[in-house]
Amino acid sequence: MEAEGYAAEIAFDGESALKRIKAADFDLVISDIVMPGMSGYDLCRTLKGISDLSHVPVILLTTRKDPMDIFLGLECGADNFFTKPYDADRLIARIRNILYNKALRSRGKLKMGVEIALFGKTFLISSEKEQILDLLISTFEDTVQANIDLEKSKQELAAAKVKIEEYVYILENRMRASEAIHRVIVENVTQGIITIDETGKVTSFNPASEAIFGFSAEELLGECVDKLIPQSRRPSDQTMASFLRASQRVGQGPFETQGRHKDGSEFPIRLSLSESVLDSRGLFIGVVEDLKSQKAMEEQLHHAQKMEAVGQLTGGIAHDFNNLLTVILGNSELLVEELKDQEDERVSAEMIMTAAKRSADLTQRLLAFSRRQALKPQVLNVNDLLTGVEKLVQRTLGADISITVNYQGTPWPALADPAQLESAILNLCINARDAMPDGGSLTIETSNTYLDSAYAGSHMEVKSGEYVLIAVTDTGAGIPPDILRKVFDPFFTTKEKGKGTGLGLSMVYGFIKQSEGHVSIYSEVGHGTTVKLYLPKASQEVDPAEPVGEIALEQGGETILMVEDNELVRSHVETRLRKLGYNILTASNGPEALAIFRDRPDIDLLFTDIIMPGGMNGKQLADEARRIKPNIRTLFTSGYTENAINHQGRLESRVYLLSKPYSYADLARMIRIALTQNGGT
Repeated sequence: MEAEGYAAEIAFDGESALKRIKAADFDLVISDIVMPGMSGYDLCRTLKGISDLSHVPVILLTTRKDPMDIFLGLECGADNFFTKPYDADRLIARIRNILYNKALRSRGKLKMGVEIALFGKTFLISSEKEQILDLLISTFEDTVQANIDLEKSKQELAAAKVKIEEYVYILENRMRASEAIHRVIVENVTQGIITIDETGKVTSFNPASEAIFGFSAEELLGECVDKLIPQSRRPSDQTMASFLRASQRVGQGPFETQGRHKDGSEFPIRLSLSESVLDSRGLFIGVVEDLKSQKAMEEQLHHAQKMEAVGQLTGGIAHDFNNLLTVILGNSELLVEELKDQEDERVSAEMIMTAAKRSADLTQRLLAFSRRQALKPQVLNVNDLLTGVEKLVQRTLGADISITVNYQGTPWPALADPAQLESAILNLCINARDAMPDGGSLTIETSNTYLDSAYAGSHMEVKSGEYVLIAVTDTGAGIPPDILRKVFDPFFTTKEKGKGTGLGLSMVYGFIKQSEGHVSIYSEVGHGTTVKLYLPKASQEVDPAEPVGEIALEQGGETILMVEDNELVRSHVETRLRKLGYNILTASNGPEALAIFRDRPDIDLLFTDIIMPGGMNGKQLADEARRIKPNIRTLFTSGYTENAINHQGRLESRVYLLSKPYSYADLARMIRIALTQNGGT
């Protein structure tokens, strides 16, 4: 107020204020209502009761929380009110207005009074008209200003609400986007992600986990996680939370352990465990990586390294041995010539020469295995080559073994050494003969094929691309799995002593690898064996800028029941088919598949192996399935070739068959054919 030119004095209570007012001449009194001792009402009433001071205007400060304040003020003679907390500029304007009105007041003032009843109390208002008018004006100003402030506050609140809503919208969108990204990541990562509560119950189970363990999320949610743990590794008398913490693996990084598949089999996994808190409760998070393929690749690598090491050793020995044989063979030939007139000595020399030649042939096989033989690759037509060796094969096999040939109409040109290829084919036929001592059937066929990047990625030393395939299938005794892994090892044989060197298949293996091809073997005990030779397609126009592209994959959304006794193949194909969009159910044998088939009428395709354990083969399973659902479509798969199976009479002539090994593109194509073509079984 002093800044506006007013002289102001301050009193801290009503009594001291009254003394100062009596002692000096004041133009205006501003008083709080609530004070220690004398209240603002009492001070105002006292001043208005003193004739010499009644003309001094009194402003009472009020919070306006109680409407009684105004009437009590009017009753005691107050000239004006001002609301707390107050705006300084508005207070100064109010003071000026009151003082100005006071100066305009003229003589002839009349005492007047009005009796008012409010809330059960009666008030006598003795203020003059001018005072009442000032009060009404000030109250009106306060009301108008309050309305202005209220409207301003409403606008500010509305603006704030809009901003808050915009911010909430942004946050909600961010949250939805974050949840969507999180969901996409969890549902598409190749690692299994599993969450477990403190009681050991599974609370989430992503699609990768379904593929790894064979359980669906619906089957595991709310169930104990020990379903995924082998029996020997489950906790005995601990809670699952205590068991996980006691393992000292939580938060310590990934470690290798064993998981349990739905079919009961155990398999290697890499597991990372962490612990978090959600809604004030402990939550364990497990990240699982299936190591079956990795372990298989490690085994392939170990085998390849072993074969390479043995190959280097045998190659070096064969090279040195050939040098010795050159001397022995040369001198034996010389002796035979010089001893032509001495019968006994000449026969001995001829025996030495014959043994040296056989040894030379043996070293040639060693060189073939070690990939160090001198090859003369040519662009050739495999059909023409095989036609030329058919008679030799027939004489070698004998009359008890029937031969069936089925050649590709127009095979791609292959790049290989024709003499060594003939020798490899003859070796395979001799092995097939030895596996069928009581007779049987031999099938030789050719075809054009493509090994894609997925197949190459799971087989060491295989390059994706176009190949010419030669397949030799017998109906012999088959090879047990523990022996099948060793058949390409040099000197490994199951034949009687003196009846085999153990180098036949190892020579084939070395020759095909040296020719930059691929060899695979598939066998079922009691049913026979198929050996497949993949020779690289020859091209007269080498153009590396235009490599053969991947074949487009056909997808779908139908439900497929896949039956395969080999766990590694079953898991691999299930993952591939899920990526193609299909709903996959799996079984490891015929009876298990039939039980699923009876419970699931929505199955669109039966995709089954032919040779399986459990007393029911794929053909029998398909027959039983058709009795339940006559229009069910069926696709068979086998390591045998289609022509070999048909010749043995194991399937009807009109079948859909996908031969092992097959590419990702072949899998996708044959599934669509089996689902959409008419006339399938």
